[in-house]
Formats: sequence, C-alpha cells, structure tokens
Amino acid sequence: MTDVTRSGHHEIWLGPSAAGQVPRGHVVAIPLGWGIEPRIEWNRDAVVLRFEPGGEIRVPMAMVLDHR
Repeated sequence: MTDVTRSGHHEIWLGPSAAGQVPRGHVVAIPLGWGIEPRIEWNRDAVVLRFEPGGEIRVPMAMVLDHR
C-alpha cells in the first residue's frame, strides 16, 4: 500500500510492487476529512480500509492482486 498525494487530496494504491515490473493494482481516492492513516484489514475476499471518523472503503481482492 502506498499513499500518493495529488492536487490536495490523498490516494492509496493497493497492489504488488516488484522491482523492474509495472505496478498493478487499484488506486482509491480518500475523501477529504477521513484522515490518511486507515486501519487496514486483509480478508480473503477484500481489503477493508477503515478511517476516522467512521468511513470505510472495501476493495475486492481481485482488484488488489490483478493477475494479468
């Protein structure tokens, strides 16, 4: 997971990162006011990002792994 800041908002990139390979995965924008340090839960079917003050983002594991 990587936090990317662009144009005043934050994004989290979820996916594998191997040297010399094109990174693949899913980029998730974080809504303003949600904070930038989510609690991360890795489940079998999805990655769940939980933010203060109660926001939640779920990303299906198929989007995170991206086995192209």
